[in-house]
Parts: sequence; structure tokens; C-alpha cells
Amino acid sequence: MPHLLHALQMLFRTPREHRRRHRNPKGTGMTLSSQQRLFRMQRRVEEDHTAYPSQRHRAGALLPPRPPLLLTPALALDPAVSQETLWTIAAEKPELRHWLIANPAASPELLEFVAQKGGPGVREGFDVLFDDSG
Repeated sequence: MPHLLHALQMLFRTPREHRRRHRNPKGTGMTLSSQQRLFRMQRRVEEDHTAYPSQRHRAGALLPPRPPLLLTPALALDPAVSQETLWTIAAEKPELRHWLIANPAASPELLEFVAQKGGPGVREGFDVLFDDSG
């Protein structure tokens, strides 16, 4: 965080002539307006670090985008994965559809979609799922 504060101080520095004419009475060498700007920026940074992720955009922070998910068999099998992600796998990765059949969190609608779309190993996956011999 100190490097961020230093960058903010460098950003809001004014030219030397301007600083000489408008010295802060406390003798810090910074102009009053630049100190006020720095204080506001520090407060925004602190607010951004304490805000919930869904509220950070309201605090004025520019957040980087989330990294893309790698759609892998392990992700397709993970019961903690959201239904939205499972539907994305079913729609975009036919080679991973048979892994969705083994996921206990897969909804009946998702399994019906996988059965209708098909893909490599889907028929065999449903045969194993509905096998009564075991």
C-alpha cells in the first residue's frame, strides 16, 4: 500500500512555482489543495478495500475482469460449481458433457439437455448412470 500512496502523491504534485505561492501553513511542503486531493484518494482506497466485491464499482474503483474459467473434467465433476457454469460446459464443450452426467449437482433439466445434444461418451455415461445390474 505504501507504493500506491507514493504514486498518488506523485500524481497530485503541482509545479514548484505553484507550490511556493500556496504553501500549507503546517509546513509540509504540499499545497492545501493537493493534500485534500491526496486525503480523498486515500479514503477511496481504504473504502475500496473494505467494500464487498459487489459494491466496489460504487466506490469508484476500477477492477480488473475475472480470469476466465478453464473448462476441465474436474470442473464438470465438482458439485460446488454453479448451475450457470455447468450449463456453460454443456453448451460449449461437447467433449465434457459425459463428465456432467457423473456430477451429483447436475439438475434433471441439464441432464436432459446433455442427453438431447449428445457428444462423445454421453450414451455410455447414461448407460452407467441407469445401470440396474450393480
